Amino acid sequence: MHLKEIQGLRAVAALLVAVYHIWFHRVSGGVDAFFVIAGYLLFTSLFRKGDFAPAAIRRYYQRTMARIVPGVAAVVAGTCALFYALEVDSIWRAQILDAAASLGFVMNWWLAQTGRDYLDIGAPPSPFQQMWALSLQVQLYFALPLVAWAVHAVVTRLRLGERWVFGILAALAVVSFAYAQSMVFIDQQRAYFDSVARGWEFLLGGLLALRIERLRLSARAAKALGLVALFVFCTFAAAIPAADLFPGAVALIPVLATAAIIVAARNGGEIRPLTAPAMQRLGDLSFAFYLWHWPLYVAVWIRTGDADVGLLPGLGVIVLAGLLAQATTAWLEAPFRRSRWANGRFAAAALACALVLAPAGLAVGAWGAAYLDARREANEAMARFKAGQDVAGVLPPTVVLRADVAKGYYGDCHQVGTAEAAKRCVYGAKDGDRTVALVGGSHSLQWLPALEVLAERESSLRILALTKASCPFTFPDPSFELAHAPSCAEWTRRVIESLLAEPPAMVLTVGTRMTKIGEVVPEGFAAAWAPLLEAGIPVVALRDTPRPGFDAGLCVDRSPDLSACAVERDAVLRPTPFGPGEVPEGVRLIDLSDLFCDDRICPPVRGDLIVYRDASHITATYARANAHRLAEALGQ
Repeated sequence: MHLKEIQGLRAVAALLVAVYHIWFHRVSGGVDAFFVIAGYLLFTSLFRKGDFAPAAIRRYYQRTMARIVPGVAAVVAGTCALFYALEVDSIWRAQILDAAASLGFVMNWWLAQTGRDYLDIGAPPSPFQQMWALSLQVQLYFALPLVAWAVHAVVTRLRLGERWVFGILAALAVVSFAYAQSMVFIDQQRAYFDSVARGWEFLLGGLLALRIERLRLSARAAKALGLVALFVFCTFAAAIPAADLFPGAVALIPVLATAAIIVAARNGGEIRPLTAPAMQRLGDLSFAFYLWHWPLYVAVWIRTGDADVGLLPGLGVIVLAGLLAQATTAWLEAPFRRSRWANGRFAAAALACALVLAPAGLAVGAWGAAYLDARREANEAMARFKAGQDVAGVLPPTVVLRADVAKGYYGDCHQVGTAEAAKRCVYGAKDGDRTVALVGGSHSLQWLPALEVLAERESSLRILALTKASCPFTFPDPSFELAHAPSCAEWTRRVIESLLAEPPAMVLTVGTRMTKIGEVVPEGFAAAWAPLLEAGIPVVALRDTPRPGFDAGLCVDRSPDLSACAVERDAVLRPTPFGPGEVPEGVRLIDLSDLFCDDRICPPVRGDLIVYRDASHITATYARANAHRLAEALGQ
């Protein structure tokens, strides 16, 4: 049975996703509705026909890919062309790999790995990031028919009855939900993109399809249920900003609201806002609209340098996404779905899909080749600079700007997420008799390249790095919030234990932090230093680098006028870094703010060197170039 409410709900979900992405930067629940609807329609198709033969499943795959492939090919190729034209060298690398992951329908797993990379903090997101949901959907489109076939085959062979089909699938949904809920607390960012953690949303839609005939309501009750569910679905994200809790229990709200709307529609409770002709047409375009809105928004973000693009540019994104969705659906998707190739033999349809994807693959390949050429030239320039030769232009070249980071980011040395172990990584003289412990978050780690220069000059200097992303060396403090506060506190405690067990000659850490009230020395910092001071371990507190408040590296990349990328000194630094009584007695204070700001402004480039690679982290090149200043401050 065709339900107009489902088509209208698709339109609402796509619009909610776009609105919350563009103006509110939070999760809307729209993607969760897509997943429930997909599961409902998938199981309705499979179990209505009751044909689980391999040929029937192949036909289902064939129809699914014929519907999906043209839009994906158009969006990937169009996004490659758009961002090549934007000439933003500093974010090329990630975009190319993301484009390839999108074409391979593995973007969710790619983001589960690279999305946890703290190097990308402060940068505009990938213009292909929206492809994670489609990739996950395709994976489950292929997996769930096989699961349903296996369950149905076992139940039929054992003559257990159809109730067992429902029971086994329900058990799988419960397992998936339990896994999702547990992963939210272990590694939420990975769970967000995890196919297994999202499987329960599809399965709930499928279970609804199996029992929809038994869920009887009067038309009046159904209409009331549908309107209430639609209201909950539309207002959920505004009332509960819970992006960090998806896809756990909080996702039940949009999921159950979607299920309630389907039940209401199935029982004749017409939901007028969803059945209107305009909503039906938008529903037809919802898939392509969802794919197009995101790269357009990211393009505006990059050109303006601000995630808050404003009302009119945001509306422009929505209108243009709608027009491109109309063109993609009418000129590519619909003709391809009607073609003889797409409706012929499975092998012919697979070949047709490959041919449709080929131009997008060529676009990605050409873009990648251009990037490799640019990166080779950039690496040659950096090699000449390190050899003491003159190099034209600013350094590092913007095409390798994001990768100009400390060694500690590579491997497993720099802790991320909710990890609590105090990992120890050694640089410089591995067996040196003088150890400097570099402790804290990424704003401590960014000084590792400078310390390595000192270690090259002093053969006995051993550098011990204990760092964790988004976690300064602190105990909980009311002046600022941390993304993973509980794990940060435990990590700090374990770092202290590690340092007390093997005392270094010195602990170097960040001593100030920018908060909503300005630059402060948090009480939590002093609390973390206290046990070390009591044990006689010297603590050196380094004034934090100024935070521009925008992606300064990207600004340098796209702005011919570098003065537009500077910030007022008074806006990011207070007159004196450490106030009376803020720092415990015995802590050495280091202020290198003159490396970043003069008396009036903090420029993005100093002496032909780019200072920042993103919104707050300095480049490894700039840190190395100023190693002598750190040495002077440390008394080396």
